[in-house]
Amino acid sequence: MSPGEVVLPVHCVAAAGLVFDEEGRVLLIRHPRRGWTYPGGMVEQGETLLQAAVREIREESGVTAKIGELVAVASNVAKRPGYNGVKEIPTVVNFVFLARAVSGEPGPSEESRESGWFTLAQAEAMVTAPASVEVFRAYREYRGRPLYLVYRTWPAFELIEKRTL
Repeated sequence: MSPGEVVLPVHCVAAAGLVFDEEGRVLLIRHPRRGWTYPGGMVEQGETLLQAAVREIREESGVTAKIGELVAVASNVAKRPGYNGVKEIPTVVNFVFLARAVSGEPGPSEESRESGWFTLAQAEAMVTAPASVEVFRAYREYRGRPLYLVYRTWPAFELIEKRTL
């Protein structure tokens, strides 16, 4: 880096949804690397957080959702090894919203092996990735104000901070 050159930090921004149906069941997808989890993913260029959440939910599950309140902001501050041609995954800030299903039926996609509706108790027993477990805990603790989670997922999961915003 030459004198006066500024290097901006790299943070990926993601959006996700804890989607519930009319019966109060939550939508889960079975991700190839993280196992059962809630749908979500990276915000694309020119897209808003809410647009990204709706798109990711639909792409991963086939369900169209209406986005509601912000439940959690989750910061993964670990840089970690990449996959699918990506050398390294930078830090990620994930905005997790409550959402309501409005149409579509859960099914497999290019990004998930399967998806379906589950009771909250079933979902909590199925979700095993530590970061996803923490988001479900944040939902249980949600009282109208989002929780802020900071963690590392590499080389091992470590919860660094958890507090109400």
